[in-house]
Amino acid sequence: MSLQYHLYGLADGNPYVHRELNPLATPADDGRLLGLNGFVERNDALSYLQGRKDSRRPAFVLVGGRNLTGRTSVANWILHSYFEAREAQGRFLAVYVPVKDQATFSWLRKAIARLWSDLPDTPGLTLTQDILDRLEKCLTYTAADPFEELFQAALRALSIELTSRKYTIGVVFEGIRDAEFIASAKTVFERSEAVVVFTYDDYEHAQTTDAKGFRAVQFDDMLHLYLEPLKSRQVSLLAKSRWTDASALAFPFEDLALEKIYEDNRTPIKKVLKRLEEFLDYKLRITPPDAAAWPGNHDLFMSGQWLVPTFNIIDRA
Repeated sequence: MSLQYHLYGLADGNPYVHRELNPLATPADDGRLLGLNGFVERNDALSYLQGRKDSRRPAFVLVGGRNLTGRTSVANWILHSYFEAREAQGRFLAVYVPVKDQATFSWLRKAIARLWSDLPDTPGLTLTQDILDRLEKCLTYTAADPFEELFQAALRALSIELTSRKYTIGVVFEGIRDAEFIASAKTVFERSEAVVVFTYDDYEHAQTTDAKGFRAVQFDDMLHLYLEPLKSRQVSLLAKSRWTDASALAFPFEDLALEKIYEDNRTPIKKVLKRLEEFLDYKLRITPPDAAAWPGNHDLFMSGQWLVPTFNIIDRA
């Protein structure tokens, strides 16, 4: 069934359909990561990244939160913001490494391997034979002996070369389970001018370090962003922002009702967006085919009287 999104002035469908935000691929996504109080303090993060750039030191960012809280979107934004501070203008290498176990050496080597594989596709970049030899040695290194110094030296040489050509490096390690991994990664990258982001799922079980475990370890010069589920006014601000991006017509939700629904109901951002998507789609499903458009048609307004029972129906489904 095709829904009549045009009744709300929506040319591109439902604005609440979730996707990961990535300003590196879609520049408009930069503004979609809201500085919601208690969610992401954008100014603090930007200040930290600028400071690390100015001091020519690597930026280390830890992004934690429960499932569906937007960790990957925030990691993408961190890389984008650091590259902006460095005025990279598209001259960057960004690699993502999903960490599937606690084999620190393997996943750090994987990051170098992905950098290596991206280098031939980087326009106008020809590395010295010394750097190529250093990287190749890292990739062929298999011993269980200490590897941090070897990797550090290779990344340092690579970083100097890239920086001289106004390129920069960003690495995201997704799904960190062990705080010791972060300590090793910091050693490996500490002499580079890269941004390194670590994400972790704050869900306590045998294979995952929870927030307390990470906070108990003192990491120097590191930004820690913890993504709380949204509540109350955060939800209405998110809903209004996504609406304003998509339609020139008035916001069709009773914002105070949205705030009331989520007043004592903290909910991860992805789940909030899914609920908003369902509210809008359901309203259009029960709207007659010959209905007039919003805002002239007040039946398309989603009042508290309509939102509360609809929320309960969706919640039970």
